[in-house]
Amino acid sequence: MSEMPLSGLTVLELGHSIAAPYAGLVLAERGAEVIKVERTGVGNPVRDWGPPYTDGIATPFAPSQSCRCYATAIHPPAWWQRLKALNSRAFANLGKFEPARS
Repeated sequence: MSEMPLSGLTVLELGHSIAAPYAGLVLAERGAEVIKVERTGVGNPVRDWGPPYTDGIATPFAPSQSCRCYATAIHPPAWWQRLKALNSRAFANLGKFEPARS
């Protein structure tokens, strides 16, 4: 088997829902090591959604299927230390965050 085009690259994915996880899936399927960071006990809300349907037939969508997931509590300062350690290995970052709430 030939080497994948993105072999040897590490991508840190900090997103949720669809955009960043889907981009991470595409990169992972092309050989990148994708490390997905999720909140402990919450994870990606997509995991709780029902299957999408095309013409009444369930279409599988698992945006994290080729990624290595890492769950962490998002509380400073320990969170920032973990994030810095993971980021030091990453070639690229993917992110999609909810807007700040006041």
